[in-house]
Amino acid sequence: MARRTPVLLVAGCLLAAGCGDDALSAAGLTGSLATGPAGFVAVAARPEPTALCEPAPDGSGTTVPLPAELSGSPGAVSYARAEATLDAWAWSFPREEDAERVVTGAAGSLGGCGYVLSTAHDPDGDGTLDADGSAAQEAAPWSDGHWRGVRVHRQATGPGGSEQVERRLVSAGPVVVLVAHTADDADPAGPATVDAHLRDVAAALG
Repeated sequence: MARRTPVLLVAGCLLAAGCGDDALSAAGLTGSLATGPAGFVAVAARPEPTALCEPAPDGSGTTVPLPAELSGSPGAVSYARAEATLDAWAWSFPREEDAERVVTGAAGSLGGCGYVLSTAHDPDGDGTLDADGSAAQEAAPWSDGHWRGVRVHRQATGPGGSEQVERRLVSAGPVVVLVAHTADDADPAGPATVDAHLRDVAAALG
């Protein structure tokens, strides 16, 4: 599977939402969110994704774009380790209800994200589909008692290997965070890595 470059993007006050006195500054978010997970190293940054979930490999299903409110020119920090990356992005809003509204609206649009498929492949290019694979994606509500939002999990396997993506779009107070862990192979520690990172961010934010 193709490798992805991870990034931790930290947005300051969101212009689309209005900049109130209570909005966290970009510098404050940067300091709170730069909590590199154990075993990862900082690498070059990349922009936030354009979608929360992608359609199935056969073209069926739904593409859910990133909410329009999550825009701006955020700063960035990136993490990677062998065969895995961790991406996280955060945005600050003037009020807690603004952040909740963004996440709730996104959660309501994820109903068409789920699929389970068997796939066939032609690894040697002879025109015969003689290798099997699979692809699955699910979206569900998620909360750890501090952050609240949705979880999107995708896994694909085939003759070239496998890829697993674990995503969370959550809010707490006036902050919205999107975290994505991507592994080139099935990684049972992926969800736990995202959980731990969100706990660290919550502690840093106070």
